[in-house]
Amino acid sequence: MKKKILYGIVVLAIAAIAAFNVNLNTNDEMSLLTLANIEALASEGVDQCDITKYNRNAKEGWVTKEFEGTTDIHGYVTIKKVKFGPFGAGITVKFNYQAGDCPESNGNCCLKTHVDKVKLL
Repeated sequence: MKKKILYGIVVLAIAAIAAFNVNLNTNDEMSLLTLANIEALASEGVDQCDITKYNRNAKEGWVTKEFEGTTDIHGYVTIKKVKFGPFGAGITVKFNYQAGDCPESNGNCCLKTHVDKVKLL
């Protein structure tokens, strides 16, 4: 009789441990599902942006930049087979322009090709 009671207690203990373990696994899966839902809500609207064409959580903008470059021109002048020179000049070019930019902005999309755009001021 004592063996049957002991056997019954062992079976109940194993069943309780198994039920507790199943409950823990369900809570892990539930927390992963909850986390996925939170992430989906946080990036609402951005999911519609094709990641091959757009930068997510960024919006199209413009940044003013300055270009400065120097070039040298050297050469000779020939008149009726007579060579004059050498002559030379250096030219510095400086101008402002706007370049495409994709600064961070939650919930927006920026075309990846926008960063290749340039316009003069």
